[in-house]
Amino acid sequence: MSPHTTEWLHLLLRWFHIVAGVMWIGNSFFFMWLDRAFEPPRTPKDGVTGETFLIHGGGYYFVERRKLEPGKLPPTLHWFRWEATLTWISGFSLLLVVYYASGGALLMDRSLGLTRVQATLVGLGSLPAAWLLYDLIWLSPAGKRMAIAGPLSLALLGGLAWGLTQLLSARAAFMHVGAVLGTIMVLNVWLRILPQQARMLEAMEAGRSVDPRPGLQAKQRSTHNSYMTLGVIFVMLSNHFSIVGYQYNWLALLGLIAAGAGIRHFMLEPGKRTAMLVVLAAGVVIGLYFATMPRARARRGGPAVNLAAADARPIDPAEVGTVRGTVSYGGELVTPRELALPGDCTAGGSEPTLDNRVLVSGGMLQNALVYLSDGAERWLPPAAATTPVVIDQRGCMYHPRVLGLRTGQPLAIRNSDGVMHNVHGVAEANDGFNEAMVPGAAEVRYDFQTPEIVNLQCDVHPWMGARVGIFAHPWFAVTDARGAFELTGVPPGDYVIVAWHETLGTRKGRVTVTAQGSAEASFRLPE
Repeated sequence: MSPHTTEWLHLLLRWFHIVAGVMWIGNSFFFMWLDRAFEPPRTPKDGVTGETFLIHGGGYYFVERRKLEPGKLPPTLHWFRWEATLTWISGFSLLLVVYYASGGALLMDRSLGLTRVQATLVGLGSLPAAWLLYDLIWLSPAGKRMAIAGPLSLALLGGLAWGLTQLLSARAAFMHVGAVLGTIMVLNVWLRILPQQARMLEAMEAGRSVDPRPGLQAKQRSTHNSYMTLGVIFVMLSNHFSIVGYQYNWLALLGLIAAGAGIRHFMLEPGKRTAMLVVLAAGVVIGLYFATMPRARARRGGPAVNLAAADARPIDPAEVGTVRGTVSYGGELVTPRELALPGDCTAGGSEPTLDNRVLVSGGMLQNALVYLSDGAERWLPPAAATTPVVIDQRGCMYHPRVLGLRTGQPLAIRNSDGVMHNVHGVAEANDGFNEAMVPGAAEVRYDFQTPEIVNLQCDVHPWMGARVGIFAHPWFAVTDARGAFELTGVPPGDYVIVAWHETLGTRKGRVTVTAQGSAEASFRLPE
C-alpha cells in the first residue's frame, strides 16, 4: 500500500472514529445527566416518576421519565445502540491498520524480545481476556459490593497496563489499554444492557409485570461505561506526548484513567463531596507533571571519569601509530526489511525506509563500534573536544544509527521532522533521560561522564533506535559501508581491541602498535 493511500486510510478511519465516538459519548453523558436532573412531577401523573424542562438551541423541551407498565409500550421507541458499535468498529479497524498492518513497526519494541506473532497474540488476546475477567467480577457476588468490585477492577486494570508495557512498545501498550476499555464498553452495550432492556420490553408486550432487576443491571453497566469514557479519550491523545516514555508509564496511565473517572463523577453526580474528586484528580495530574519532569541532564558540569592508571604516561605525538581493519558479516544473507511507517514520517520522501539495525554490503558490516580496551588506560588521553557530536531525527529515524563520543563531549540531538519525537536515553552508568522534542524545537544537549554504551529510543515511534558509545579515550570508530574502520593517534603498545554490534554481539582481539606504525585488525560478526 502506498504511503499516500495509507495516510488517507488513517485520516478517514480517525475521522470516522471521532465522529462515532462523539455521538456515543454525547448520548451517554446526556442520559447520565438527565437521570439526575429529573424532579418529581409538579402535578402527579400516572406512571411518571420524574420530569425536567430543558432549553437548547432556541427550543424548549419537556421530558418525562416513566415506569414500565404492562401493555403500555409506546408505538415508537428509539434505541441508542449503533453509536457504540460504530465507535468500536472504527477503533478496532484503526488498531489493525496502525499496529498490525504496519509490519509490527509500532506494535513491537524489539528490545523486549517478542516476535511479531507473539506480540500480536498478546495485543489481540488482551481484549477478550480483559472482558471475561471484568464480566466475571461484576456477575459474581463481589459485583454487588462496589467497595470490593471497584478496587479489584482498578487493580486488574493496573496489572494489565503494567503487563502490556513489559511486552509491547509503550505506545502500543497505551493503545491496547484503551482498546480493552472500549471493548468492555461495547460488550456491555450488546451483552449486558440491550438484552436486559429487551427482556423488560418483552414482558410489557406480553402484559406481564416488569421485573426491575434487569433494568438495574443494565444501568450499572451503563454507569461503568461513562466512568471509562474520559480514560479512553486520554489514551487516544497519549501517543502525541512523551508520557508514553515515562519510566512508570503504566502507573501514569492508570492514574490518569482514575483521574478521568473522578472528573466524570464530578460532572454528573450531585453533592459537595464530589468536589474532593476534582481535587484528587488535580493532585494526580500535578504529581505526574513533576514526576515526569526531565531530570538534570547526565550530571552536567561534573568531572568526567578518567580511567587512566595511576602511573599513566603522557603521549608523545611523534610516536603514535594507526590501527586499521574491517568487520565482516558471518551470518545468513540479510535483506533489510522495509518499515511500514505512518504518512507523517514519510512526507516528502520517495524512498522506502529500511530497518537499519543490520546493514551488510558485499559481506562487510556497517555500524559496528570498534574501540581499544585493555592497554588504553596506560596513557593520559588528550582533552575531549568541546564541539558537540550531532544526531538527528529525520524521517522518523536516527541519523547516524551508531556513533561514539568522549566523556564530557556534548551530544546534540535535533529533530528535523515535522512530527513530535521523544528522546529516551537508557543508561546504567550515566543518568537516563526522556525529553519530548516537538517540531521546530531547539536541539538538546547532554553530557555523559562515564564510559558505556547508551541506548536512544523514541517511545512514540518504537522502531527508532540509536546507540551512543561513550569513551574516556579517543581510540574508537564506527565501521563505514565497506565495514572499514581506522583508529588514529594510538600510542605504541599492546591492546585488546573490541568490535561491538547492537544485535550481533561482541568480538575481542589483540593488536600491537609500534611507534609510527600501522597495525591491522579484522573481525567477523557473528562468529
